[in-house]
Amino acid sequence: MDPTLAPRIGAALRRLRKQHDLSQKAVAERAGLNVATVTAVEKGARGTEFASYEKVAGGIGTTLDDVLIDLLKVQTLQAEPIVLIRVPSPPTVPGGPVDLNGHTRQYLSDLLRRLGPVKPPKESR
Repeated sequence: MDPTLAPRIGAALRRLRKQHDLSQKAVAERAGLNVATVTAVEKGARGTEFASYEKVAGGIGTTLDDVLIDLLKVQTLQAEPIVLIRVPSPPTVPGGPVDLNGHTRQYLSDLLRRLGPVKPPKESR
């Protein structure tokens, strides 16, 4: 995972956990992890497996996709001007649309990395 993205996702997960009034121990039990792993995820520690982020999100009662989308919304609301991105329609196969969960996750991860830290616009004189 991108080293600049992991701490932002971890902080978002920590905020959600606190909003749901859950302890790290409770999330760990729900996610089938140990408390040290939940702590590492919330800190965005290097070497933490991507699957652990997904499990912690599940232990809180959400999905990592939703966390990434919320991060993107916050990033977009803080940015000026707002940049609209056209997303192509999902590809289809004979059985129906393709499940894009993994692709969506990678797309949002790449987008957040490209956006980087948001800086307020300079005022014109």
